[in-house]
Amino acid sequence: MQILLFEYITGGGLAEESIPQSLACEGGLMLQALLNDLTAVGGNRLTVMRDARLQPPQARTLNGGLERIQVGAGDDLDAVWKSAIRKVDAVWPIAPETGGVLDQLCHDIQAEGRSLLNSPAEAVALTAAKLRTLWHLKQCGVDIVPTVGLADFRDQFRGPWVVKPDDGAGCGYTRIIRTRQALKHFQEIPSADNFIIQPYLEGTAMSLSLLCKQGDALLLSCNRQHIVILDDSISLAGCTVNVSPQNRTVFSGLAGAIARAIPELFGYVGVDLVLVNGRPKVLEVNPRLTTSYAVLSRALNQNVAALVLDLLPPGSRLPDRTRSGGRSIEVVLAEVHES
Repeated sequence: MQILLFEYITGGGLAEESIPQSLACEGGLMLQALLNDLTAVGGNRLTVMRDARLQPPQARTLNGGLERIQVGAGDDLDAVWKSAIRKVDAVWPIAPETGGVLDQLCHDIQAEGRSLLNSPAEAVALTAAKLRTLWHLKQCGVDIVPTVGLADFRDQFRGPWVVKPDDGAGCGYTRIIRTRQALKHFQEIPSADNFIIQPYLEGTAMSLSLLCKQGDALLLSCNRQHIVILDDSISLAGCTVNVSPQNRTVFSGLAGAIARAIPELFGYVGVDLVLVNGRPKVLEVNPRLTTSYAVLSRALNQNVAALVLDLLPPGSRLPDRTRSGGRSIEVVLAEVHES
């Protein structure tokens, strides 16, 4: 099978502008891990899109090498992308939901009739909007962090508060607001309609790595997120993947509830949450690879990309469980994200 990998940040999505080092680091880690996993599967030919300013990624022991499609300033990214899709059997996009980027990529892949190794566009469109996703999950009985649109906030919960873009990826432009005066100022900015507000909850920042198909979910790992707060700006410094929670059954139950609420989710899915007094409260659902994937296969001692590929055939089902054993591995990002 010929598989195209397109990591948006390092694959030419920012060819006309400078690439933030922190985003290039994070995207590069996920892409390299995916390349390593797919190389280990064997029997596949891999193509990767790459920003012409960056060094090529490595693909160890890959028979026939790794085909690269370079994207430079002045190139028609849309034309290059769609041409690349038509030459392969399957596509694995890694992109932010911001601005509908991931949604459009998934639409393009589905329109060409290629196998999408990611959640389909309809699942991406829902989960790209944090407010709509959380309301939907709440209606399905999932415990969430209380959330409203910033423009509609009328003291529904006490401060301090966290504000973030409704379609943001990661911790980008996520801030703590501590006073009503600062909150009023923030509500008056032109882009306020695209922000949400939540209470700032004291707890443990965590994420889940899931494998999903047709309303079922397998919990692959629980991960602890390393959050840095500097001048009330919230950033992700890294994460510890495959930690051992006190009650894994609680997180497995949460994974199943999310998959039932959004049955279109497919393949690898990340869930961000905060653990408050032993109760997980969902912050967002990411229908794509997340930072935790960078070391997940090594942490589990199991090839996660292979698990996703195994879900492609009609009638295939999730495995009952992952292999026993494994370990915790820490991912340290080269640079804390700046807001």
